[in-house]
Amino acid sequence: MQADLVVILCGILIVLLYDLLKENNIDVMKLIRQQKLPVRWAVCYALILAVVVFGAYGGGYEPIDPMYASF
Repeated sequence: MQADLVVILCGILIVLLYDLLKENNIDVMKLIRQQKLPVRWAVCYALILAVVVFGAYGGGYEPIDPMYASF
């Protein structure tokens, strides 16, 4: 339960930070596009990894044994 709360709070914090930057006329996408190629790729990979990890290990995750592990 606490892990879910941490994920939710991190998501809210990210959205709040993005909104505050937009209100101050700071374009986040423009900032990312101005970075060098390795930095842009690192940002993209970090976002994809976050979606995969939080999607796979989100709420209700229960590790199971392979189908024939105890056969």
